[in-house]
Amino acid sequence: MIQQHYYTRERRGLYSEVPGYDTIAKSENLSDTFIKNTLHPLCFYDSPSELVAKSIQDIEEYPKSLVCANLVSGEMILGSTAFIGADYTGKRNTFFTHNYVIPVDKRENFIADVDKLLCLNGFNYSYDIDNGSKLEEVDDISIDKKQYISHDTEELIEKLGIDENIFKKLLYACFISSAKNKKIYIALDTSPSKISIYAKELLRFLLRGLPFELRRRLGFITYMREPKSKKFINIAFVEKGSLKETNPEVSAGFIFDFSQNNIKCSGFNDSDFLNFIWSNLNNEILLNSFFQELDIIYSASKTHSEDKKKIPIDKYDILCNLFLMRAEKIREVELESKIIKNSIQSKNKISYLGECCEYLKEASRIYPKAKELKTRLYRYILDEIELSMVTKEDILNISLGEPEDYNNEPIKNSYYEKYKVIIYMKGMLSAAVEISTLENEFLKLSDKSQDIVLGMIRRYFKNNLNAENYRKLLIGLNTKNDFYEIVQFIYENAGTDTVRNFIIWTSDNLELLNESSQMEAFKETVRDYFRDYDKEAFNDRKTSEELFSIKNSHIKSLLRDIQIDSSNGIRKLYLKTIKSIGGR
Repeated sequence: MIQQHYYTRERRGLYSEVPGYDTIAKSENLSDTFIKNTLHPLCFYDSPSELVAKSIQDIEEYPKSLVCANLVSGEMILGSTAFIGADYTGKRNTFFTHNYVIPVDKRENFIADVDKLLCLNGFNYSYDIDNGSKLEEVDDISIDKKQYISHDTEELIEKLGIDENIFKKLLYACFISSAKNKKIYIALDTSPSKISIYAKELLRFLLRGLPFELRRRLGFITYMREPKSKKFINIAFVEKGSLKETNPEVSAGFIFDFSQNNIKCSGFNDSDFLNFIWSNLNNEILLNSFFQELDIIYSASKTHSEDKKKIPIDKYDILCNLFLMRAEKIREVELESKIIKNSIQSKNKISYLGECCEYLKEASRIYPKAKELKTRLYRYILDEIELSMVTKEDILNISLGEPEDYNNEPIKNSYYEKYKVIIYMKGMLSAAVEISTLENEFLKLSDKSQDIVLGMIRRYFKNNLNAENYRKLLIGLNTKNDFYEIVQFIYENAGTDTVRNFIIWTSDNLELLNESSQMEAFKETVRDYFRDYDKEAFNDRKTSEELFSIKNSHIKSLLRDIQIDSSNGIRKLYLKTIKSIGGR
């Protein structure tokens, strides 16, 4: 059920026995904490400066303020605040706020129907506190479309002076505001009494052009005297003359000041999606059909984080073109060409294409041709990747789908081996992949691919040689029991301290050294290393203590021999004696 809440200045309230602003009545199931923390901050009103300056007494001249706030928990608040003139004392002007709290199970009706957001007909602006503090719950709220004063976009444009380019910028700003909570401030060139009326008029078409996913995130208020950052409010209509860019609150947001012909919408680029929305603003049935399909695609990413579920506006280009392609308004080859062209203009071509393929994968449940397009784009990505030059960041971020995207022909398909190399390197660079899995996957690569992998490992790990990566180095570089190659690699890129650390770690952490062939190969490498590169290691007391902290008895015995061999005279004799009697 829908809960109700009243707030105004009275002799007493629910939370205060002294005169002042407070909740004066509420539905029983609204908690005190919710009211104080969430509803009270949305109950405010400042009279327009122009009306105050003229001492206007007619309350009908004062704009009502409609608020829509979408909470993280899933509820929606729809509230209206009105200037009501003198309070109970007859001396001070006041305002009255009536809030409806829409539960999660009813919110979707309001999300899908813009009229239910903007044309509610059930707000009250007076209440006798002697009637008690309890308000009933309601099942629904009636609407009155007669509140609208225009019938289509052309009429709205004529009244407000908003052309196609500006409207698209407004749509764009909504996307950015949804993703980054950047505020949108709008000052209409109209009298104070008409601010809220025309605000709802503009919101009618603006919200109509936004996918349901965005409508669930955006909040708005149809009148503020001046810009204020309010939680849950993305779009604020303010009194003309109040958008001063010297105000940090204003300069940090998007500015649409129609009274001064000042539009600030940084980052805007026109797009197929914005063109599609603009062309169909008067066809709400078609737009809602498209948005319903988007919701099905969007639901596929419910397992993702909240940030991942915020679809960037450029990805909607792909989705609206898929919608048009199914309606045979655009050909598949045209969409493929557009995606590739956009990737060339993006900051990172490979990552952009990979992200597009992820959206095509989720869209394929609605648009069958998306699957074929996705497969072709994956192959295009593979053609574009030069394994000898691809960066570690690209490897980690790239999406290449699943083996079935390569026609289930792992032997005949020339793309598949390259795919396996990249998937292997993603695992190598990811902390989440089991080491045993990497060991098995490496053996499945061809000799040529193994050589490519070795080169990539050297490039990616040379500046990140630490204990977290030692095991991966051993998997990727130790293909022929050649530990010396790894030691040389570490020595050349990180120096003696890191090699010593590697020897200590390897001695005590590798089960494979229990195999005689591996043990002998490792022992030979340790001996050669100290002979060729680190002859002075045992002359340093701290280094010696660290080396002899090794628990592996085979390696510890070898180190004693190396220490003796590197010593001279009396010290050499002393160390031999100590060893013979079982000491260190």
